Amino acid sequence: MRQVVAQWPASRLVRLWNGLPGVTPVKRFTDRKTALNRIWKTLELGSAHAKTRSKTPRKSSARAKATGVRTGTKKAQVIRMLQRANGASVAEIMRVTQWQPHTVRGFISRALVHDLRLKVTRFKRDQGQAAYRLPR
Repeated sequence: MRQVVAQWPASRLVRLWNGLPGVTPVKRFTDRKTALNRIWKTLELGSAHAKTRSKTPRKSSARAKATGVRTGTKKAQVIRMLQRANGASVAEIMRVTQWQPHTVRGFISRALVHDLRLKVTRFKRDQGQAAYRLPR
């Protein structure tokens, strides 16, 4: 059987592994030998292994918990500032939060756009100053 599997591409072994019930999915294996050993060991254990693996509690992801924002936090302050008609500049957010400019930009990119999936837009004010805003 190993001779047949030796011709398979590594991606096929990964798909096979990820298709087994009760295993932790992987993106790739270290090498072919590790992949084959894991797959055969899981297949030999059969459903007993799948039952024990399914009883382990899964950690909930940050996205699943991101239903709202606690009041009084810096995140809530920044969101309120961005909801204003004129938005907020990086300098204004820095004054309120005591953050560095790269932290403000990273926070907008990661916490607001990526995690909370808010549509933050960047625009230029009349004086040419860059600012960010959330649609109402």
